Amino acid sequence: MNGVDGRHSSVSPARRVDAWSSRHLADYGVVAPMIPVREESVIQTKPGASKSDVSIVQTDDVSAVRVRHDIQSVGVTVLRPGRIALILFKPSSNNCRINGAEASVSTLYLPFKGESFHIVGASRDVIGVVLHRRKFAKTLAALQGIGVEDLALPELMLQLNADVSSGTRKRLNAIFDLQCKENAEAGGLLDAEHFDRMVFGLLADTLMSGLSKLYERAPPPSRPNAIVRKAEERFMAADGTPVSLADLCLAAGVGKSVLYEAFHAICGEPPLSYFYKRRLNSARSALLSSPHVRGAVTRAAMDSGFTELGRFSVEYRALFGELPSVTLRSSSAE
Repeated sequence: MNGVDGRHSSVSPARRVDAWSSRHLADYGVVAPMIPVREESVIQTKPGASKSDVSIVQTDDVSAVRVRHDIQSVGVTVLRPGRIALILFKPSSNNCRINGAEASVSTLYLPFKGESFHIVGASRDVIGVVLHRRKFAKTLAALQGIGVEDLALPELMLQLNADVSSGTRKRLNAIFDLQCKENAEAGGLLDAEHFDRMVFGLLADTLMSGLSKLYERAPPPSRPNAIVRKAEERFMAADGTPVSLADLCLAAGVGKSVLYEAFHAICGEPPLSYFYKRRLNSARSALLSSPHVRGAVTRAAMDSGFTELGRFSVEYRALFGELPSVTLRSSSAE
C-alpha cells in the first residue's frame, strides 16, 4: 500500500498493520484500491475546490477509515460479501444523510444488508470500520455468552449514549493517530493481532451498549437506496456510452417519479444530473493521474462520455473552479 503523505507497518510480515494518511487530497480516487470493498467513490455535486483528509489503518480482517470532505458530494461504498461496516459521524459533520436518513453524531450506523450505502453532505467527518462479518459475530457472541449460531447480527441504526459515542470516536481517533503518526517508531505500533482484538472489542462493546435502545430498523430493504444502486450499476455497465432516463427506470424497475424520489432522498440530486457529475468527476480523476501530454484533456473527456468538448470545459470549470487544462498542469507539476 503506497501512501501520499505516509505509510507505516509493523515489523511482522505475516501479520502487519498497514497505515496510510494524506491531507488535502485532491483526488479521492487514489484511496479506492486501498479499501477492501467492491466500490468506493466520491462524486462532487456542487462547485468548489475539492480537498479531502484521509487516514486508513488496516489488517486482513479490519479496515478503519477516517475521512473528512469539505465540499458537497455523494460518497458511495459497496461492501464485499462477508463484510460489515460500522459508521460514526463526528460533530463537525453538517447536514449529512446516510441512505436518505439524517445523520446523527450519537448514532452507530450499520449499512443495511451489508450491501451499499450513500453518504451525502456539504461538510462531513466520518469514521468507518469494515470488519470480517463472521469474526465480529463471534466476538459479539462471546461477550454475550452465547453460541455464534444463536446470534442474529442486526442490520440497524442504534442510538447511543452521548458518552458512549464520544468515547468510541476518541478511542478510534487514538488508534489512527498512533498508527499514522509520521515519525512513529516501529516499537510503538500495534501488531495486527492486538489491533484486531482492540477494534473488535471496542465496537462490540459499543454495539451492545445500544441494543436496548434500538429505535429504527432499516426500511425494508432500504428501497430508495436499492433503486439508486440498480441505476448506478446500469450507468457503470454503459462504460461511458449515453444512458437515458428510460434506461435507468428500466434497470431499477420503477417509474420516473419513483426514480426521482429515490435520487432526491439518497443523493440530493436528480438522476441525470447526478450521473452527469459522476462523469465530470471521472474526467477529473483521469486528468489528475495523467501526464501533461498533447490530447490528454480530449482523451479524459471522451473516455468519460463527453463528445462536446466546449461544453465539457464550461461545465467542468463551473463544478471544479478551474479549466481541465489547469487541472492537468497542476497534476504534472506535483
